[in-house]
Formats: sequence, C-alpha cells, structure tokens
Amino acid sequence: MSISDYYIFSDIHGETGALRSLFNVMGLEGQGSHYKSPDDSLLISIGDLVDRGPDHAGAIKIAQNTMDETLLGNHEFISVLYALKLANGEYAREHNDRTNKMHKGFIDQVGWDTGAHRAAVEWFKERPVFLELQGGVNLVHACWHQESIDYLKNSGVLGPNNQLGDAGIDAYLNDEKFERALEMLIMGPEFDLRPIGASFVDAHGTRRVFARNMWMSSAEDLADRLDLRGTELTQWQKDFVNASEQGRMFGSDEAMTVSGHYSCEGESKVPKKGARSCCIDFRDQLTAIKVSANDPTFEQKNMYSVPLGNHLKVA
Repeated sequence: MSISDYYIFSDIHGETGALRSLFNVMGLEGQGSHYKSPDDSLLISIGDLVDRGPDHAGAIKIAQNTMDETLLGNHEFISVLYALKLANGEYAREHNDRTNKMHKGFIDQVGWDTGAHRAAVEWFKERPVFLELQGGVNLVHACWHQESIDYLKNSGVLGPNNQLGDAGIDAYLNDEKFERALEMLIMGPEFDLRPIGASFVDAHGTRRVFARNMWMSSAEDLADRLDLRGTELTQWQKDFVNASEQGRMFGSDEAMTVSGHYSCEGESKVPKKGARSCCIDFRDQLTAIKVSANDPTFEQKNMYSVPLGNHLKVA
C-alpha cells in the first residue's frame, strides 16, 4: 500500500471527548471508538493514552479500533511496571501515594488485576517503541536519539515491529544500557539543575531538580513554543534546549521526526521553518498533525487542535 499522508496524535491522556472533537475538526468519518482513516493515509498515536484525563479505557478502545498503529508512551510503560510483581514480592514500579494517584483513574475503570487490566498491560507491551515510516518520517514518544535507537535495534530483544514484549521488559530490568536507551526514547533527556542552584515545582506540586530537555526546539524557537511573551531567555535556559551543550545529537539526518511528551505551553504551533523535529503535545490543547510521505514538512495548516478546558494536562 502506498501511503500519501500520516495523521499523528499524541498524549491523549484519557481525553476521549476532546479526541472525538479533534476527529470532527479533521473531517474524519466515524463515531464512538471507530473512525476511518482517509484513503491512502494512516492514523497513528505516538503514546500516552492513559492517566490524567477521565476516560482511559475509552482511549485504549479508540486506539485499538481507529488508529492504524499506536506507539509506546511513558505512561503505558509505567503502567506495565506498576502491574509487574517481581520475584522478591515488590512491584517493578513502586506503589506509593504519587504512583497510586497517577494510575487511579485507569485502575478504577478497568479494575486491578482483572481480565481487562491484564489485557491492557499485555497490549501496552506490544506497542512499538519507535517507527521509521516510508517517505522519510520517524515517530517516537519523547526523543529520537540515534545512539539509543541503534542500541535497541542491535540488542536482539525487540520484536519485529520494535515492540518490547516480555523480553524487552526483562532487558530493561536487568541491563543498564538497555534501560538508559529505552528511557531516552520514551522519557527523553533531562537537564540537571543542581549545578546552577535551581529547582522547580511541577504541575503536581513536586519539587524537582531535573527538568526535561526540549531537544526538538532551538533556543531561538523556544520563546514562541513556551509563549514567554517577550521575556529574555537566560543562558541556562538557552543551554537547556541546546542539544550540543549536553554532548549529544538528537533527531535524524535522514528523516523528519514527530514526538509528543513535552506538554508545551501556549498555542499549538509548528516549529520555525526548516526544523526537522516537531512536538505535538501542548498543555491546553489536544493536537494532531498531518505529515506527507516523501515530502515531509511541518505546516501550520496541517496542525489541528481542540481545547482541553479546565483539565490540567501534563506529560
């Protein structure tokens, strides 16, 4: 099948009402959990279906019934670890006040250790970690880091569609290099604020000394993406979004990359002309983008958004 366009979605976080509104804005035909891909096109979610919003089970159903493919997001992966009991009796993801609160909506809807819960976890494990699509388009939930991509490819652990499966979960728990590579792709690089004596309080009231590096943005582009309204960036903020400052190169020389994960401030917008990477996760809007195969460019007319109302949406 020759593909002309990819319609890419990210960070739905249980917001099925907004997602259906987004489908309508995009002119997609369907209802409930079944919508139709335009001819010669694919609908793809790049992860984080669950947590935060009101309808996690519904988001999974839409992904299974409507999306042509769904990638692994950090929230799906964390859900897998949260459900995995180790030989020592502990869970791979600690059950504490923070994690219990994070997963409460999902667990309340599907039930703990029910058939629906186990089926969802198994489905999460079979999601691709990254996709290299025909026509020069790469998809990943958080960060396209070629060194990590190559490590996972050469590990012999991933399945034929770059999915984790049980072998990938085992490698994550027992191979430090595999762990770092996987987290780079689904959680992204972080910037250590301690050397500059800084910290911040996140949207949940937790004080943090590590912040996400917005690798897909340039220092010149950041003010627009974060809606800083003319505020001058400090040097450390410029370094924060400059991949070379961390001694790593992100993105691909051979393809355009679309990611989610970063809960960007301000209005949904594509990066400045010439950018090779685009984040489509915005805090106040649910966003999708259409990217053409063989001529992939990021154009504002191909970005679609609907408001998320009063719900606090964080990656």
